[in-house]
Amino acid sequence: MGCGPIWGSAKTKSVRTSKDIACAQQLSVRQQVPNCESDLADHAETLIFVDADGVINVGIRDCPGQPPLLLCKKNLACCKPCDSPPAAGTRLATSHIMFATAHRQVGHGEGGTYSKFATTPGSFDISPILVQRLAEILRHAGPHSKMVLTSSWRKPAHRERVEALEAALSKYSGKKVTFDAHTKPGCDQPEKRVELIGDFVREYSENRERSDRPLRVLVLEDFVAKPPQQWNFESVESVEAHLRERSFQPEQTSVKLVHCYEEWTTSFGQFVQVGTGLSRAKMCEAERFLLGKRPCSFCAN
Repeated sequence: MGCGPIWGSAKTKSVRTSKDIACAQQLSVRQQVPNCESDLADHAETLIFVDADGVINVGIRDCPGQPPLLLCKKNLACCKPCDSPPAAGTRLATSHIMFATAHRQVGHGEGGTYSKFATTPGSFDISPILVQRLAEILRHAGPHSKMVLTSSWRKPAHRERVEALEAALSKYSGKKVTFDAHTKPGCDQPEKRVELIGDFVREYSENRERSDRPLRVLVLEDFVAKPPQQWNFESVESVEAHLRERSFQPEQTSVKLVHCYEEWTTSFGQFVQVGTGLSRAKMCEAERFLLGKRPCSFCAN
């Protein structure tokens, strides 16, 4: 997905691209594991399911029936705030929502606004800050981890993006990093995405060599910037329970969904849904799961 003016039809599953838009607008299982953080990573086997859009970049849903827009420098250059409430569904409304999101504080002790995650031309829609955080998560997962691509980027048409992502992860990891696998082909609606992740967990857990190890499943997803209630689940916890039950060894499996999602209402009453990327708040969630860390002071508030 490239970057460009801020309206038009969607080209990929979750973010409208430059060509499409015109510029006028913890462990849940009771099991004995070592107390040391490094020992925890060494002891467990970890599957990390990685979405791209809304995880290593930010997507902004300006209208319920449309896929999110990419937060990128070129789109931001087309945006401005409105002095009065814009008509819903208009280019002015889209422009105001993009502007309001870009200038919203990320929070959780993280300095700056969402604008700092904006991608640049030629970046393959990868935010350097966010991909560096993904590399941190990979390090935390330890030596017995596998990275599985769930994004629409797993499709052959997006091979260059995947290669760019792997190169960025390698840069920030100090070693060569590639995806170990990807989920099966299928549509990218949240319900289907959960099903495909569950299929992978089932097959992997049934055939893994070290079946005596605890199996940790970490899912990094924005699910096209939608809450679980919009794709047949009551909560993030119910998604986690569902995926755990899909495992061939549910008693040895723990699941954490880091749902990169936030919603709010603008000063003019516009409802906004955002695929936040790996904000510091989301990093805290992943670190608590992988390292057994206690909630930070911001998590507790």
